[in-house]
Amino acid sequence: MALQHKGLPFTTVDVGFTEIDEASQGLFHTLPFIHDDHNRRIGGSFEIAEYLENAYPDTPSLFSSQQGKTLALFFEKWARTLHTDIARIAIFDIFNKLKDRDKAYFRASREKALGDSLENVQSNCQSASTAQLTDKLQLLEQHLKDLPFVGGEAPLYADYIVYGTLKWLFTVSENVKLTHLGPHIQAWYLQLDSKHSPNET
Repeated sequence: MALQHKGLPFTTVDVGFTEIDEASQGLFHTLPFIHDDHNRRIGGSFEIAEYLENAYPDTPSLFSSQQGKTLALFFEKWARTLHTDIARIAIFDIFNKLKDRDKAYFRASREKALGDSLENVQSNCQSASTAQLTDKLQLLEQHLKDLPFVGGEAPLYADYIVYGTLKWLFTVSENVKLTHLGPHIQAWYLQLDSKHSPNET
């Protein structure tokens, strides 16, 4: 979405968990990363946004101002707290949607980290984690009562951070739906969703 916001042409490549090292030439162990026309490889969502902002200053700003960048950094850290809840809500659903080549790696690495089977984690934690997630999202609901977007009058990178997190949840699981969330979140999400296809998020 940052690339689309900047109006920069891009193509996406399907990279599985077990292919990241090879695809990034050993530079990164997680997604996303980009390889641009300047032959630069940059990894990490916020790091990519900062790089694009500096490398392409004549395109629309992702942050608008230093205050906007600070806001984006806050929501980036806040969105990370949602990831733990989402994992417990949908960890087995995520596994089931993976390509076969990645399933063994994903199961082994996540079960080691979580200390239980994927099936048990989702079954035992889903209800409590859903409640925790919806409680945390009250911050976003309150923020959007006075503004159409997280970043203000128009979407900025802070919006894309949170939208991407919720898009991930709605894509991998049917246990939490947009209609379960507050009306301001719903209106905000649908505005962004109408502008960005799944392949561009």
